[in-house]
Amino acid sequence: MSGIRCRLCLVGVVAILMPALQAASAQTFRVQIHSTPHGPEATGRAARKPLPRPSVITVDMDAYVEGVLAGEAGILRNRAALQAMAILTRTWALRYRGRHRAQGFDFCSLTHCQGVRLPSGSRKRYASKIKDAVLRTQKLGLEYHR
Repeated sequence: MSGIRCRLCLVGVVAILMPALQAASAQTFRVQIHSTPHGPEATGRAARKPLPRPSVITVDMDAYVEGVLAGEAGILRNRAALQAMAILTRTWALRYRGRHRAQGFDFCSLTHCQGVRLPSGSRKRYASKIKDAVLRTQKLGLEYHR
């Protein structure tokens, strides 16, 4: 596949601006979100209560990447590390889209897919470092070259 090479270059792996990713930015994904208890009530007996039924939401590529960064890499502080994670997340999403097709959605928020966390709290949006990493890596993905 042809594309524009990026600075990130590992042995045999090149980050490129792929035509498939240009089209993927407009695509949507159906994601099953599992609720999990948070805070002090998440330990002990409260954690053993049945969780609410998972909900399925529809998100675009950037919103999906933001959710995965919040769920999987929210602790990262290094800007380059967040950007690398955003590229990996986008690549994984395109490769494994439809993983749960039989259940009626593309991905779930459990760790065998990618941990997705929705924005929470009073602001209902992601941290600026996450938004920045997604914006700076839009339409970048990995492709293997032998």
